[in-house]
Amino acid sequence: MHPTWLIEAGVYGDEATPLLDEIRRQGMAAEVVPHQALKKGSVPVVGGHPLAADACVIGYGTFPFARLILLHHRWIPGAWCSAENLDCAAYFAYFGRYLLNHQYAIMPGVEAIRQREWLFSIFGRDEKVFVRPTSCHKLFVGRCIDRESFAAGLAPTRYDPTSPVVIAAPQPIAREWRTGRCR
Repeated sequence: MHPTWLIEAGVYGDEATPLLDEIRRQGMAAEVVPHQALKKGSVPVVGGHPLAADACVIGYGTFPFARLILLHHRWIPGAWCSAENLDCAAYFAYFGRYLLNHQYAIMPGVEAIRQREWLFSIFGRDEKVFVRPTSCHKLFVGRCIDRESFAAGLAPTRYDPTSPVVIAAPQPIAREWRTGRCR
C-alpha cells in the first residue's frame, strides 16, 4: 500500500515542488491541502476522492497542521511530532553552540517583563531584542521588539505566569531552513 501525502498549503511555496515531484515519481499520491481541511469533521479530497478514515497518510507541515492530524484523524502513520521535544527549553541546552542565537536567556514571560532593562542591556541591538515563546504552540509570534512594545508583546504570557520565553539579540537572517526529525 502506498501512502498518500498531505502537504500543508501556504507554507513551503515553490520549495515543495521537488518533494511533490519525487513523491509522485515514486507512485504515491500527494495533495497540497489547507490547514482547515484537517479540522474536526473535515475530510481532505485527494485525486477527486475523500480520504478514508483508516487511510495510509503522511502529513507534512507545521506543528498545528500535524496536531490536527493527530487530534482528528486515525491515519497511519499520520503525523508524528512531540511538542515537548520541540520546546526550546528541551533542546537549547544540547544544541546551544549551534543555534543562531547561541547567547540567550529563558525565563517566564512575566519575569522577562520585570527584567526588561537588564535584558535590553545584555541582548539589545539597535534598541530591539528578539523574543519568542519556548513552546511550539505559539502563544505569540517570535519577533524583534523594541523596549516600549516589550510588555505589550509579552502580554499573552500574563495569563500563565509560568510561560517561558526566549530572549536573545536580533540576528540578520537572509533565508531560513528547518530540518530535523520529531519523534
